[in-house]
Amino acid sequence: MHLQTTVPDYFQEETSEALRSQVDWLGREVTIDHSSLAKIIGTTQATISNWHSHDANLPQGGEETLRTLWRAVLHLLSFLNFDETRVRELIVQTMPASPSREKSPLTPPWSGVSLKTYLEQNHADGIEKVDGWVTGLRFGDPYAA
Repeated sequence: MHLQTTVPDYFQEETSEALRSQVDWLGREVTIDHSSLAKIIGTTQATISNWHSHDANLPQGGEETLRTLWRAVLHLLSFLNFDETRVRELIVQTMPASPSREKSPLTPPWSGVSLKTYLEQNHADGIEKVDGWVTGLRFGDPYAA
């Protein structure tokens, strides 16, 4: 496990530069790269890359979607004791499908697929559902999600 004594400033900043650094971290540490981000936002990989290098803007709502994704990943990190390896595994591994027809509030929203695939297919709505699930578990009320 990689243990870091300080958290980089961009982890908690809300600037456009911090967001670009957060995007770098997502790709490097948890495999949510430009290709995945393009699917999550509903744009092209070239648009994400151009935005990242300051050569283009994201579609309307794109930066807010990235910020929401970042907050959800921070919640996942906190939930998993800041273990980046566990977060990366959670993102790429397929979650077994729920055996029952009625899902429990404890069942992850991405049941049956990987979290990465779920986010790519469900965009901002998927991010909100994942974040609600994590915070519901983390703060003790899974029925609030």
